[in-house]
Amino acid sequence: MPDVSIRMFPKGQFDFSLDSLRITVSVYIVLAYMPFTAVLLTTLVIEKERKIKEVMKIMGLNNVTFWLSWIIVYIGIVFIVGIIIAGFSKAITLFPDGNFFLIFLGLFFYGLSVVTMSFMFSPLFKKATTAGGAGSFFIMLFVIPYIPLAILGPETVPAGLLWILCLFSPTAIAFFMDRCVLFEQISNGVQFSNLGDGYFPPYAPLVMIFVDIILYLLLAIYLENVVPGAYGQSLSPVFFLKPSYWRGSSDKGPNDHTGLLQDNNGSEHTATNDDALVEPVPAAMRGRNGIRIRNVKKTFRGKGGKPDVQAVNGISLDIYEGQITCLLGHNGAGKSTLMSCLTGMLGATEGQATAYGADMFDPAGVEKIRSMTGVCLQENTLLDLLTPEEHLKFYAGLSGIPKAQIPDKVEEALDQIDLKNQRATFAKDLSGGQKRKLCVGIAIIGNPKILFLDEPSSGMDPYSRRKMWSLLKKQREGRVTLLTTHFMDEADILADRKAIISKGQLKCYGSSLFLKNKFGVGYRLGLVKESNCDQDKITDVIQTHIPEASITRSHGMELAYSLPLKDVSSFSGMFKSLEEKSADSSLGVQSYGVSMTTLEEVFLKIGEEAEIDEADAAKKQVAEHTSKTKKNQIAIEATQINLSTPSIGTSGPGPTPDVPPSAVSGMTMEDSGSGAGASVTVNMEQSPLDSTIMATQPIIVQHNEQLKSLIRIEAVRAARNPATYVCRLILPIILMIVGGVLSLVITFGGDGPSDAPAPLVFTPSMYFSAPGASMDEKSTDLLYHNSLPNGQNIADLVAEFDNLNIESNATADLNALYDYRPHNGAFDVIDLGTTGSASQFTAYYNDTALHSLPVVLSIMSSALLNLYGNASVITAASHPFPKPAGTPEYTFTSGILFVYIFGLGAAWSLMGFPIDRVKERETKVKAQLRISGIDTLSYWGSVFVIDVAQMLLVIIIGLIIIFAMQVPSLTTGGAAFCLLVTVILWVPNAIVHTYCISFIFDKFETVQSYAFVIFVEIPLFLFLPTMFIDLYVSTAAAASFHLVMCVIWPGYAIFGSLYFIDKVYQLASIRGMADSVTFADYFAPEAYIWPTMLILLFDMFMLIFFLRFCEVVKAGGRVKDTCPCLVAKKIGVTTRNDDNIPDEDSDVKEERMKVEEMYESDQSSAVAISELRKEFVKRGDSKATTKVAVRNLSLTVQTGEVFGLLGPNGAGKTTTMNVVTADTEATNGQVRVGGYDVSSSLSDAYASMGYCPQIDPLWDDITMREHLEGFAGFKGIHPTDRRQIANNFMSAIGVMEHADKKAKELSGGTKRKLCFALSMLGNPKIVLLDEPSTGMDPSSKRFLWNVITSSFLEKKGAILTTHSMEEADAVCSRVGIMIQGQLRCLGTTQHLKDKYGGGYILEIKLNPGVQYYTSDQTTTAVMDILDEKMDILHKQVMLLIPQAEVTESFAERITYKIPRDSSITLSTIFAFLEQGKEDYGIEEYSFSQTTLEQVFIDFAKTQVDNPDEEAELVTVAAQENGSNRPGSRHSVRHAPTPQTSVNMEV
Repeated sequence: MPDVSIRMFPKGQFDFSLDSLRITVSVYIVLAYMPFTAVLLTTLVIEKERKIKEVMKIMGLNNVTFWLSWIIVYIGIVFIVGIIIAGFSKAITLFPDGNFFLIFLGLFFYGLSVVTMSFMFSPLFKKATTAGGAGSFFIMLFVIPYIPLAILGPETVPAGLLWILCLFSPTAIAFFMDRCVLFEQISNGVQFSNLGDGYFPPYAPLVMIFVDIILYLLLAIYLENVVPGAYGQSLSPVFFLKPSYWRGSSDKGPNDHTGLLQDNNGSEHTATNDDALVEPVPAAMRGRNGIRIRNVKKTFRGKGGKPDVQAVNGISLDIYEGQITCLLGHNGAGKSTLMSCLTGMLGATEGQATAYGADMFDPAGVEKIRSMTGVCLQENTLLDLLTPEEHLKFYAGLSGIPKAQIPDKVEEALDQIDLKNQRATFAKDLSGGQKRKLCVGIAIIGNPKILFLDEPSSGMDPYSRRKMWSLLKKQREGRVTLLTTHFMDEADILADRKAIISKGQLKCYGSSLFLKNKFGVGYRLGLVKESNCDQDKITDVIQTHIPEASITRSHGMELAYSLPLKDVSSFSGMFKSLEEKSADSSLGVQSYGVSMTTLEEVFLKIGEEAEIDEADAAKKQVAEHTSKTKKNQIAIEATQINLSTPSIGTSGPGPTPDVPPSAVSGMTMEDSGSGAGASVTVNMEQSPLDSTIMATQPIIVQHNEQLKSLIRIEAVRAARNPATYVCRLILPIILMIVGGVLSLVITFGGDGPSDAPAPLVFTPSMYFSAPGASMDEKSTDLLYHNSLPNGQNIADLVAEFDNLNIESNATADLNALYDYRPHNGAFDVIDLGTTGSASQFTAYYNDTALHSLPVVLSIMSSALLNLYGNASVITAASHPFPKPAGTPEYTFTSGILFVYIFGLGAAWSLMGFPIDRVKERETKVKAQLRISGIDTLSYWGSVFVIDVAQMLLVIIIGLIIIFAMQVPSLTTGGAAFCLLVTVILWVPNAIVHTYCISFIFDKFETVQSYAFVIFVEIPLFLFLPTMFIDLYVSTAAAASFHLVMCVIWPGYAIFGSLYFIDKVYQLASIRGMADSVTFADYFAPEAYIWPTMLILLFDMFMLIFFLRFCEVVKAGGRVKDTCPCLVAKKIGVTTRNDDNIPDEDSDVKEERMKVEEMYESDQSSAVAISELRKEFVKRGDSKATTKVAVRNLSLTVQTGEVFGLLGPNGAGKTTTMNVVTADTEATNGQVRVGGYDVSSSLSDAYASMGYCPQIDPLWDDITMREHLEGFAGFKGIHPTDRRQIANNFMSAIGVMEHADKKAKELSGGTKRKLCFALSMLGNPKIVLLDEPSTGMDPSSKRFLWNVITSSFLEKKGAILTTHSMEEADAVCSRVGIMIQGQLRCLGTTQHLKDKYGGGYILEIKLNPGVQYYTSDQTTTAVMDILDEKMDILHKQVMLLIPQAEVTESFAERITYKIPRDSSITLSTIFAFLEQGKEDYGIEEYSFSQTTLEQVFIDFAKTQVDNPDEEAELVTVAAQENGSNRPGSRHSVRHAPTPQTSVNMEV
């Protein structure tokens, strides 16, 4: 018998099995980097969606630079993150022996791969709302291959497959971290020395991660070029194989554009423009055409069976250097689409265009053009967290300005766009007008050769708009400028040539004079009536001289007539008759004036003709089609009915433009009081929007009807949202199914009972490698030490090891075995027994290799037996006894895996809920619901019902999966009951918790970026400590941690609860008592299940209170307002306002006294505001200051009155509206709406209020009809009346054809009409209209004005804010102008003109001649031409009207102020001006009373924020008023709006 001794390998301190830790750590690292993908991918898609990236590219940024900039930024971020994670893992001894640098390198490489993977995904997404969640899902999907391979062992599949799987970097990093954890167990951690050890060595995934970084970056660049996006031009999938791509020139033949490049005769009237009227250019302008456009077409393919849309249909024109060219057209005419094609944002379907010889539709040409282009898109393409100064510095760098010059250029630009005072303000905090100024500044910062401006002045007040006009006029020389606008006065003043587009086709192109001569409707006579006005008598006097004169406007005190051009010779006689008749006051005319055709009249007339032509063409087409197919008469009649409202083309596949019936019927509109001088007829026969007239049942607000209406809308919206199905239903269910399958097919060490274990046969291959094979973590070589006496040869024993197919190696020092890791066995051979003595050896075994001892003994026994001449092999086997009952060993089980994945699926469903809530708050939908009468309880109750229904659907399907797959640990009676109770309690908790979290965010894109982290990763990260503490530390400690986390983070509770429910069964299964689990076992104290249920029940009440707290604090309320019991009930009286305003305007003072009397006598009105004061505390660097936003405002609005609240940006209008709507609490003062105080009777006040905010508060996926019917329910309209009232409203505002279109498919103008209609539903006493016509073209505006005027005649009043003085003049009964929070004037528009106008305005536009327009207008010689002609004209005006005073001189325009007491007559002035067309080069003129816009500008100049600006304004005013001659060529003044004719006092 051999003499055998046994010794265990030396080892460090005890470590538990790392099998489950390997998987957990690897997946944990993947999840830890997932926020990089969610946030970065969302950010990239937001930049693309908001066109910020396109603007950067247009301004000179190339793709490579764009991606490298992101990489450089994120190299720093992932470097720091890698250091932190690697350091933390060393600190907690996760990798105590592993090489720090290698661990950091793996994390660093993986971080970069995640960044480049986000780059790769970004071209695939068009919407940020789906990008973040989808990116996170892909990361999880890519790590799934690792999990089964980690469980089964990498050696179970070919090594080549592992290398391929590592093309997914999440799989690669998981394998690398797996190797790191494993090598800590079997070796001295990952070191450079063992990077190549093992079946799949650590270097393999490390190398593949680096390969992934390069691969993903290349794929990102490739996909960026070939994937069709919303913007930009896609290339061929094999573009990189074409030589033209690498040499930077087009593959097109050299003669493709020869004709276009050489045809410089200046004629735009090509074959594609046969129907367009184009003004020939002077000979001197030929050859200066910077942009040439020929037969450009753009077709959007119809989706879902819809027909294709021809947005641009064969437009050809030339745009000249040194001139400003303006594109005009209705909404959807194709202006923005054409501009997008020219900037490269969209690819043209057909046609050619060049800019300075470069092809605008060829990628190589686009790159060249963009190096000299500046652009201001219709949207504000700004980065929220950059200041104006930072924006300008950034784009200055993109534009190629030398670094040393950038500070000066930025300072100059800030001064030009008037944003010096806001230079350090974040873009998100700028007003709408300030954002537009910044966008213009960005466009001009690099002094570009080509400038594209898409509605640059939208959102600016009139004063700011004029300052911008002056800037653009000065910037036009030496560059090509193309702009679009809906302001006809802006086009008239700024643009040298105007191109009017309709249905994608060019209708006319030329100067203002050319267009007015071609399309002019004549002159316009405007009169201001007195109370005793005899309108019929006035008409008789006018028609006596001009029989074809017609009334175009009769509204309030204003009366306007259209006078035909052919009767000019009769005008003087007519004026004389009016003067004679007015002298005895028999006509009742206070004043009158005359003006020529305005550009707006031209635009409207062209639009009418285009509609008529289209209708005629459609009729002709139908007639031809009918004659060919011989349709029956019913079909013919149906077709004729459809022709009554011809379809309108759009500029894109989504929104459809709105053209009111007036555009088809030829209805004209006349406005005599605006700055633009356009005619606006207010048709008093227009049906008013009045629900009380249309309703057949009483209008009574009922909370249950409100709740049902809101639930219906939320349900429809959820059903139409793709995210509902993908993120909230399909993906969670897939995850649950995967979890169920894995739990059934994969078993772990802790699974199942151990009462009948199978025998285990021990073989050398279990732990020892064969000769020549590589060593890995499971198979090592066999060590031996030679202690034999002389005469015995160790080689004999080694030969037997070889015969047993075992690799063996000698070791010199058995005391150093610990340093030889990893090894599974060794021998100290003392005697072989070959010399007559007994054999003797010491066997060393590794206890981490569980069965190494019997294997080592069997190897030595077999070797000795063979050495003695017996060829047998000794085999050892183990058949252990069943474990006795007692405390089981609980380890990682398949049940825990299922809990992990099931909880992941349930948590995934939560991500969409906070996104919806933030979006409703951001788009002002929630505020609109509140003002519509939806209280807090109804709002949260309705969304809660829908969200719970969605979650329960997922949970019910999950439960079905559990029982269908017979997951054993969750299908026992007690487990099923606990599971059901848990999910019933968890679902409402988790949903309300998402509502609370939503208040952290202000933008839904941001919550989209972080939703996965907050609602999936955080619960997962909280679950892992619970599991590990329970498995390896203490169940009591794990339960304590679990219960605390249930309170702090309710979303986690589904993981922890299911874990402890599963554990009851798993413990019984390990004991072999799975069949005897009782219902009571689940409610045993040590199960910790019922305490979790109690905590979830407590959480529900706590979260409801916390939700109330969040809402109050978010709205700016006080913490104590959360508890109504702590707040004293208001009774409608606030602290008295003792601030007396000195030198207050008499009308404002009279209004204040009127309001006081109304409050004292308790009189009712639509709205009454008394002594309103609102202060804000501004936190500065050193101290807090108080800003008075509204100062002692008192006014009342009666039913039947439309009150216009005017003022420049920052005047206090919005704050006033917010106080009226109770969005903001007043510091002092009172507000009553319909007789109800908003501070004490808010519900009643809301029932008397309608609101049309500036931002469209609409649900994207809800149709127009559904919006109207839903809000009708909110406003108390009976269910039986809702559909008919909705139809009547849509018909009244001319949008019936869009009834069943979703809001996101509507054009901007149609959305504004819908918002106005929503504000009129119910029975409001006051309707607040905040810039209701924003974004509408002139025709649509006038139609809306007509509807507004007809809707506020008797029962309701309105407060309207607008930046359009034309709009205020057209629809407002009274107006008030606010300056720096104070109401400065009040009264009818005519009253303000009379009081503050101070006389009359004579505006003349001079035509200096061809030489002036075709030369560089900045040179002295050319300016001398203008000065000379201006001096001649000025002298003649002063001879005629000695009291005239120059107020403005702007390029070819000059404006005179004429005192009221001037003795000049209109007939004399008219004769002079008509004669001046021939004698002095007068191109057009206007003589009128001071307009409302000029009154507004005079007040706006007084609103200054600092002494420097005030000094500047004073200087400008002194320059304008200090001389009676035109401004010199060195001073360009701000241009006023062209004046309309209203008045000439007789």
